[in-house]
Amino acid sequence: MPKMQTSILLKQVKLVNESLKLTIISSVVLGSVLGLQIFKEFSTSFSFIWLSFLLVGIGFRIFLLLKNKSKPPNRQNIQTWLKLNFINTGISALAYGIAAGSTYWMKDQVAVTIIYIVSAGVSGGAVTAYGPVKNLSLVFILPVIIPLTVANLFFGDLNHIILAVTTTLFCYIIYSTSNNLYKTFLNTLEQNNVIKNLTEEKVRMEEMAKLKSDFFASMSHEIRTPLNGIVGLVDLLLGSKIDESQKDYLNTIKGSSDDLLNVINDVLDLSKIESDKLELLPTNTSLSEFSKRMMILFSERANGKNIKLKFTADTDLPNNILVDEHRLSQITSNLISNAIKFTDQGSVHFSINILSNDNNKVKLQFKVEDTGIGIAEEKQKTIFNKYDQIANSNNYLVTQVGTGLGLSIAKNLVTIMGGEIGVFSKEKQGSIFWFNIECPVLESKKSGQSVTAEKDKFNFNVLLVDDRDINLKVASLMLNKLGCRVETATNGEMAVDMYDEKPNFYDLIIMDIQMPIMDGITATQEIVKKYPNDHAPIYGLSAQVAKNLHASPEELGFDYYLTKPLSLESLKLSLTRLV
Repeated sequence: MPKMQTSILLKQVKLVNESLKLTIISSVVLGSVLGLQIFKEFSTSFSFIWLSFLLVGIGFRIFLLLKNKSKPPNRQNIQTWLKLNFINTGISALAYGIAAGSTYWMKDQVAVTIIYIVSAGVSGGAVTAYGPVKNLSLVFILPVIIPLTVANLFFGDLNHIILAVTTTLFCYIIYSTSNNLYKTFLNTLEQNNVIKNLTEEKVRMEEMAKLKSDFFASMSHEIRTPLNGIVGLVDLLLGSKIDESQKDYLNTIKGSSDDLLNVINDVLDLSKIESDKLELLPTNTSLSEFSKRMMILFSERANGKNIKLKFTADTDLPNNILVDEHRLSQITSNLISNAIKFTDQGSVHFSINILSNDNNKVKLQFKVEDTGIGIAEEKQKTIFNKYDQIANSNNYLVTQVGTGLGLSIAKNLVTIMGGEIGVFSKEKQGSIFWFNIECPVLESKKSGQSVTAEKDKFNFNVLLVDDRDINLKVASLMLNKLGCRVETATNGEMAVDMYDEKPNFYDLIIMDIQMPIMDGITATQEIVKKYPNDHAPIYGLSAQVAKNLHASPEELGFDYYLTKPLSLESLKLSLTRLV
């Protein structure tokens, strides 16, 4: 028998067994009532024969009640229990059937009426008691109702014939009710099984999603850590005196490292989006600072291809809005990065414009326009799908690296933010990617259109904390190159002690999160607790992306969060926040 059918049958038998105690009590009470009528009307021998059937039925039920406690129904003995229930029902029905059939010979009409009432009552009760198992109630009802019907037919007069027909109709109604009840029980049990299976499947899928998420997070951390040394040293070497072939080799390494990092980020974000785990964290965001960082982030890449990168904004653009800056940056970065990637000559123009502004809410349009290869009309319909990449004018896939997830993730992020995204493009004439979002305005102060010049040197005293020598070496060299003086510590406890010695000396603390003796989170909280109002800014640093932390970086005490691998560009961008 299939597993589900066995499971349903098991529950049906258990439901029937739950009524054993009640049927024993009712048999004793109703049997006593019937016994009084039979002993008044019939001989002692007949009465004792009837009583024997009644007692056997009650005894068998007591046996089943005890057996139900010692060896309850299970998948192995379910068929045995099913047979026992049919035997029990048949034996019980015989006692009531004999009493019903004896009404033909009874002279006392009151006794006949009592037997009719009891027979009707136990037949109706059988629907509830035996209904869960198919045809079990019928095994009880027929031996009781048929003798009543036959007894009335034997009288031969019209009234008894009418009573026989009425009894037959009553039997049919009871049978139909029993059958409907059985179907109801069956449907309920099947639904319960389906719900249980769906619940178990949901739990299993959630566990699998969590395992997948944990796996991606763990792999992300382990891959980012060695990448930190590769990316950092490559950035430093590119800034040193090298010949053109060496520069080409280093650019190839850097490009491959960036591609690997993008794959990791895309897979992590896609995993969160597909499992509905991605949550927005809106913060007070300065649009002028945001646009400045975007320009600094991509200026070197654009200059490397001799592409003009420019930015414009509406003059009445609000200065501060409430938005998830990380996700806004992710969407915008993807569009600007693609624009530069697919543009060989000309320009890339990033702009922010106001579509509407009322009730302290502003609807903004972020737009990236390029003079690149453009996108075929038929390809524009699928460009935001997963794994689709931009095609060239011959509609063949351009030999560019990437997962093809960037635009799909951008679309999902815009949708989660309650906005919309789209593209206008003509082949060989460039593309315009845009997205609109509505945000609360936090400050009405207006910003200018220009972006301030990039700062190359920073005169900061930095306390750098990391337990890995290669990370300390690379980050120190990068900070030195940016004009900073660096002191290092290899764990959080050492960092706290060093800061205690000269708390007014350091302009910045860069704190790795995962370290022995004392981790970076604990060390940060110690410093914040000791110097609540005048401690140096603390940047968290980890190969773990911020979204995988148990709390936001701000809640953990960090002023900013840096993710490994740490590039010279991203480090420089973070230092501009302190200027």
